[in-house]
Amino acid sequence: MPRTLRWDPPSAPFMLQHVAPLGVTQRILEHGVRSGRLTRLAHGVYVKAAAVPGEVVAAHVQRAVAHQLLRPDLIASHSTAALAWGLELDDPDAAAAGPLCFVRSPAPSARGERGAGVVVRVREVPREQRGRHPSGLVATHPARTAVEVAAGLALPEALICLDSAARMLLADRVGTRRLRGGHRDDAAIAAAVDPLQRAVATAGTRLDRHHLASLVAWADPRRESAAESLSFGHMVLAGLPVPEVQARVVDEQGELYPDFRWREAMVVGEVDGNVKYQTREDLVAERRRQARLERLGHLVVRWEAAEIRRRPLAVMRRVGAALESRAALESRAGLRPA
Repeated sequence: MPRTLRWDPPSAPFMLQHVAPLGVTQRILEHGVRSGRLTRLAHGVYVKAAAVPGEVVAAHVQRAVAHQLLRPDLIASHSTAALAWGLELDDPDAAAAGPLCFVRSPAPSARGERGAGVVVRVREVPREQRGRHPSGLVATHPARTAVEVAAGLALPEALICLDSAARMLLADRVGTRRLRGGHRDDAAIAAAVDPLQRAVATAGTRLDRHHLASLVAWADPRRESAAESLSFGHMVLAGLPVPEVQARVVDEQGELYPDFRWREAMVVGEVDGNVKYQTREDLVAERRRQARLERLGHLVVRWEAAEIRRRPLAVMRRVGAALESRAALESRAGLRPA
C-alpha cells in the first residue's frame, strides 16, 4: 500500500485539490474508494467512509455539501435547505431520499436543471435570504426556505414548514426558555412572521406569489408541532371557526395551554402526538390536565397525529359536531364562556 495512504482522510467532503499538498494523488483516492476507506459522494468529491452518516437526513445534507463543492454558484434550497435547518416537513424521509435541491441566480445563460438526483431552479436570492449551515452548506434562510417549500402545497401541508420556520424565528428573538411569554407577545409574533412575508416577493414565481401570500397569512409560531399545523390548516379548509392557539387558561392549580380553544363555545381541541405519552406517568398527567379543563366547563375533543394525516375529514366532523352541540346548549341554557 502506498505510504501516503497513511494520511487520515477528512471527515468533511473534499476534492483532490484540497489534499494534493499532502502528496495524495487521484490514484490514491481511487484506491481508497476500492478499499472502503473513502466514499465518493459525487464526481471528484470524497469523504472518509466512517464519516458518512447512517441517518438519511444527515446523509442528504452531506451530499448537498459535496455537490456544492463542484458548483459553488449553487445555493441549497427547498427541501434540501429545510432538512439542513431542521424545519418540519410533511414527509422528511421522502424528502431526504429525493433529489438535492438548489437555486442559482438569474443570468443570460442560467437555466433550470432536473436529473441525476439534482434539481436546480433559477431564482434571485438576496444576500439576507441566504446563510451558511454548520455543515458548510450555503442555503437559503429558513424563512425563504419555508416559503419555497410551501409553494407547491395545499394549506395544511404548507403550514407544517411555515409554522416551523416561524417558531425558529420566534425562538431566536425571545429565547427558547421564554417561548410561552413570546406566545403572548404580539410584536414578537409579528416579527417572527415578517421574514416569511418578505420572502414571498423573491421565493415565488410571478404566477404563484398570490397563492404564497395567502398561505403565509396563516403562519403562526404558536403552533408547536407538525400535527397542530396540519390540524389548523384542515380547520380552515373545512370552514370551521378559527380557534385560539395555545391560549392561556388559568385554574386554581395554575396555567394550561390547550392546543386549540374556541372560547365562545367552550370547546378545546388537543392533538396527541406519537411521543407525547412516553410513560404511564405522562398519560396520567394528561388525564388530570383534561379533567382540569373539563372542570372549567370545556368540552375536550382529542385526535391523534396519525389520524389528522390519514382521516382529516373525520377529525373535522368531530370538532364541528362538538362546536354545534355547544352552540345548541348555549342557546337553550344561556351558557357563557369562563
